[in-house]
Amino acid sequence: MARVFGQSVSLKILYGVCREERLHHAYLFHGDEGVGKYESALNFTKALFCEKKDGTYCDACPSCTAINDYRHPDVLVVATDDRNNVARFLYERLLAFPSPQGFRSFVSAVRSILNRVENRLLPAYDTYPASLPKEHMVGVKSDKNRAVSLEAHYLAVAGTITRLTLTGAKDLKRIFEEEALAAIETARGHLGGRKAIELKDFFDTLDKLYSNITHTTIPIDTIREVISRVERKPAGGRRVVIIENFDRMESMCANIFLHTLEEPPPDNLFILITSHLDAVPKGVINPLSSRTMQLHFGALNKDALVNVYEKAFHYPEAQARALALETPGSIGRGIRRTSGTGAAAAQGNTGPAGELIDAIISGDPVHMAAFISGAKDGVTEQFLEDMIRACTEAAAAAKAGGPAPHSELARKIQPLFVDISMESIILCVEQLDGYLKRVRSMNVNGRLIVVAAAVMLHQWLARSASGRRQNSQE
Repeated sequence: MARVFGQSVSLKILYGVCREERLHHAYLFHGDEGVGKYESALNFTKALFCEKKDGTYCDACPSCTAINDYRHPDVLVVATDDRNNVARFLYERLLAFPSPQGFRSFVSAVRSILNRVENRLLPAYDTYPASLPKEHMVGVKSDKNRAVSLEAHYLAVAGTITRLTLTGAKDLKRIFEEEALAAIETARGHLGGRKAIELKDFFDTLDKLYSNITHTTIPIDTIREVISRVERKPAGGRRVVIIENFDRMESMCANIFLHTLEEPPPDNLFILITSHLDAVPKGVINPLSSRTMQLHFGALNKDALVNVYEKAFHYPEAQARALALETPGSIGRGIRRTSGTGAAAAQGNTGPAGELIDAIISGDPVHMAAFISGAKDGVTEQFLEDMIRACTEAAAAAKAGGPAPHSELARKIQPLFVDISMESIILCVEQLDGYLKRVRSMNVNGRLIVVAAAVMLHQWLARSASGRRQNSQE
């Protein structure tokens, strides 16, 4: 599991309560996304179970190893994060700079997704009746025939990871190019001839596994199952329950769970994690504050980010500084920026946000209509984050005498801001931020949010774009 940087205050508090056994029954970790809350929760859990018993963890004893592999019988994790992008990022860094720690972090990221299948806390797409809506599932809205076969995807990923751990990361690339494909072929044999299911390579298979077990909300049945399990006696002396993105609980869940925190079963410790404390209903946050010990994880400063990118991920200094500028405050944003949809943007492809700005600049209604008709649900959060970041960067350059925009998207937007007031820009960014909060805090249709944001931006920027086209023609 990754080391956490830039959170010395929170980590010192956790070290102290662990070493002196002054444990609260429930903790609430809150702060910006991608700053180490989830990793700190797992590391704190390892310190509680580690054989060293001194407030730290060794990462080598059976307990630490089991927690890293998500196999500890007394550690229950409910996670909804995009650990598949983390795994892809760590694999790419591992190919460039092999290291034992990097390998362990990669395997742990993959194991976290396998664990979601194994612990059966989040209902899988395969288990839902065809009559029920799947809007709360990640990436499966278009699977009309429900030909998903979770078992096959699980077998392919688990088989590859088992082989990797047996070899200790030796010949990593060969295993992914040869033995991962062999594992996929073995898994394909379990599909019973259903040709609708495709398994291309390891990460394609991992992405499909992730999308069919990960939810945008935490269902009430999941919380009921957690409560049922914590009422049983732990296998050892203590059980730890980690619930990530606590703010994503369905409306009825939080009140049910609050009762468990008020009268917790003995020998159970809860760690709740949220990046959006403001999304927790007011009727929940007040009683939650009195029943938990709260720890704030702050945004990372530029030097801390550069330090992480250089020392943990082995980026050259110039690239580390550029990435720190592009994704301020958060390692998680940097990882997303360099993997999956974010990688395309980092390489000059500005993604859906860039496509929208191109449509606005062109002034062609057909271009704009094509963007709206092609809007996809799965890119909503990345689209909004890219637009907010680019608008802020472009405004700093166009209105406040700041440095030239670093990102390609901000460079496209900057000329449009010349004839727009700073007050108007601020209002637009606030509206985009409002859309982003809705996406993160509620079970909403992401495609409709993208369309609404696109229409708002088009109305706001089209006049400026039209004026610039007329000037260029003259």
